[in-house]
Amino acid sequence: EVWDEGGAVANAGGSDGSDFGVTLEEKLLPYLVKACMLALDDVSWSRRVTACQALMDLTEMEILAPAPRKLDTQKGGGPPVAGQSLTRARRRAQASAEVLATCTKLIGKPRLWVGKAEVVKAVAKIASKWSIVGGTSDATVFGADDAETCEWIPFQQTHNSQDWDSLFLGDGWFKSNDAASMPSQLEEDKSAASTTIGRDDGNMTDGNEEEEEGGLDFDDEEKIVGSEQLLARTSDVSEDEGDVPSATKAPLTVSGLCRLLLQQGLSPPSASSRDNDILLPYRAASLGALADILNSLHPTNGQTTPNTSDHDHDRYLYKHIAPALLSEIRMKEATDGNQKSKLKAPLITARCLGCLSASLYHGLGSDKGDGSGEDEDDVVGQSRIFVDLSGGKQPAWTVREAAALAAASLAARASSEKLRKHAAITALLECATNTQKDRKFWRVRLAGLQLLLALVQRAGSASDISTSSGGNADATERQLMLEALLPEKERIAKIARTCLADNEAKVTDLATKICGAISWWP
Repeated sequence: EVWDEGGAVANAGGSDGSDFGVTLEEKLLPYLVKACMLALDDVSWSRRVTACQALMDLTEMEILAPAPRKLDTQKGGGPPVAGQSLTRARRRAQASAEVLATCTKLIGKPRLWVGKAEVVKAVAKIASKWSIVGGTSDATVFGADDAETCEWIPFQQTHNSQDWDSLFLGDGWFKSNDAASMPSQLEEDKSAASTTIGRDDGNMTDGNEEEEEGGLDFDDEEKIVGSEQLLARTSDVSEDEGDVPSATKAPLTVSGLCRLLLQQGLSPPSASSRDNDILLPYRAASLGALADILNSLHPTNGQTTPNTSDHDHDRYLYKHIAPALLSEIRMKEATDGNQKSKLKAPLITARCLGCLSASLYHGLGSDKGDGSGEDEDDVVGQSRIFVDLSGGKQPAWTVREAAALAAASLAARASSEKLRKHAAITALLECATNTQKDRKFWRVRLAGLQLLLALVQRAGSASDISTSSGGNADATERQLMLEALLPEKERIAKIARTCLADNEAKVTDLATKICGAISWWP
């Protein structure tokens, strides 16, 4: 009732109509962010989790996100409207930059505590909203006059090889001793935290209350930007303007956050922490957040050919992320101190497959080999990995589903030259066949059909063939792909027709689309 009545008064304040369509939450954004930052500084873990949930709610409401409309400097022949629009965009960008900087510092601290996974999820949601504009030169998106001098860019794309060691642009954070020793520190602190975590009320017990007395200690993480002025205090919010102050002069980089999340997700647990109820969900949340951010970088709504700059950035991230993910996926077993082998957690394998699927870029395998011996661009090799993980020897159905979805992403984004190879097509079809043998979990069968659909769509449709010109390079590639898939037409049709009698509606719907896609094939 207080929120509704107070909101009605706040909404009645703008009589000039300049704030038409602005929600109450956006009007109060500076103060909501201030309250969330204070909660993140609290010694109570439950308050930190509540703050993260509030930030995720603001993100889902498209408030901690870019402005929802294009910022025009003039509206017809009337007076300028850019002032109010730029202020609105600036508040969103400054608030998002401050939240991302604060939450990223929390993730970077080696201390593992109950609810830290919620911080990772909040960062992923906010970063995913800003990743699509991270490479833009349009400063009005951030409410600034010049993108190069803007000090509150929340999230920035960069594919400079020197920036791989930076969390914030140009800070070299990963070269510091704290970043290098983070995995080992995480294990040491985790073993100590297992004896001090209060699982009943979600708060810290006496064991770690002394360490965190008076709030979070961020002194060690000031190296992120090399300055004590990393974050402006939220108490400095202007009462007149209602703007959130500039969070950081160095923007958070896409590659830096991806590397941080990759470290958090792949840090090897010790034998004593294998069954820990905190570490495994946190690692899974970190890898899931990495997959969400990588997926947000790819174009949507059916677009399959991003521009050159997007391709360069996606390729840059893949080259740095894929080797570690492939190494983790290939690792069948882990060995403890007694040299006794044990199976690794299937959840981590599934999340690694999801990250690998999201990191694949369009035109994978089209680059010339550099003689380094790296096989992350080997389309056939990756296909064989997915075949092994989707087969009946894999007991976890989540891994089988993730393997089929990764194979579908590979079929959609690999270069036509590499995908047309008989070994690649045979491996992908074998992966799809393996998924149809699972009669218990329909999501596995659905993932296999998504693989088939991605494969047949590379051959184009009847309308594509009829409308394309003879000299079109895309039409030539589709024709070559069609010729490579034609020998397997009967096999594809058999799988699709069998799924038409499936009990799950989503499976039959996808099978119908596949049958329609191959109906025009000769």
